[in-house]
Amino acid sequence: MDLKEKSIFEQYNVDPEKSWWEYSRIKLLKHYFPGIFRSTEKLKILDFGAGAAITSKKIARQNAQNQIIAYDIGYERNHTDQNLENLSYIKKVKKDHYDVILCMDVLEHIENEEEAIKDIKNMMDETTTLLVTVPAHQWLWSSHDEFLDHKRRYSKDGLKSLLEKHFDLELFEYHFSLLFWPAAIYRYLFQKSKKQNLRPAGAVVNFILKRVMDVEYSKINIFRKLFGLSLVARCRQKRVA
Repeated sequence: MDLKEKSIFEQYNVDPEKSWWEYSRIKLLKHYFPGIFRSTEKLKILDFGAGAAITSKKIARQNAQNQIIAYDIGYERNHTDQNLENLSYIKKVKKDHYDVILCMDVLEHIENEEEAIKDIKNMMDETTTLLVTVPAHQWLWSSHDEFLDHKRRYSKDGLKSLLEKHFDLELFEYHFSLLFWPAAIYRYLFQKSKKQNLRPAGAVVNFILKRVMDVEYSKINIFRKLFGLSLVARCRQKRVA
């Protein structure tokens, strides 16, 4: 969740950490990176473009062995979290060894995403794993994207081509597959107008969407290869032939 979206939750006195969106992020990470949450693991994790850093905080809480660095140009200063010694915030990223780099819903905010990808590439070595998520399908563009200052949404082929120039792809599929058709129909009918509709989900809707996310990453869901509202890619440093 970026800083702008967090402010909406604060206006309505809703805790953003309890939102279904942040719940979905942890479900996604547990599916693709279960080691992040094992107490036996000790990983250095860079959250690139961390925004409100809610995901960073949840990772830091669930495994105190990890060292989490949340980076965002919107931070006013470098500092360590008051309640989590293993979480620090930086406003300028530096080259270092990272076991995992998270770039979750970041590239769509950057005018020149190629330069951002090159910056991330320069921070990786042969042991680093990168996770990228972006919103899918330009035809799903809505006032939500405009409010969040998105520059684009991505096609599957477009994102794959962009990433494959710099990385080896270990995994590439959709996210939010079970919400795809309801959201697509809703956006087609109601979200083409300039009117913003970013009020946080009510308690009942929030609960239902969390249960949908439980099914999203269960073994019975076969749709993530076919369609979804977002794309997710797990990447490694490109091997030299």
